[in-house]
Formats: sequence, structure tokens, C-alpha cells
Amino acid sequence: MTIKLQYDDALMISIVLTVTLIFFMYYQLVILNKEII
Repeated sequence: MTIKLQYDDALMISIVLTVTLIFFMYYQLVILNKEII
């Protein structure tokens, strides 16, 4: 049960980090595009 819980926590953290990274990259891309234009 503990291993399952730890696995779920690790999975949730991985998803959050991935989404944050994608959002940050998209945000950077939008800013760079605005600066270029």
C-alpha cells in the first residue's frame, strides 16, 4: 500500500513538473515571438 502511494505521488509530481515545463517553454516561445514581431 505504501509503495502504491509513493508511486502515485511520484507520478503526480512527474506530471506536474512536465506540465509546468511545457507551459514555461510555451510562455518563452510566445514572448520571443512578440519580441521578434
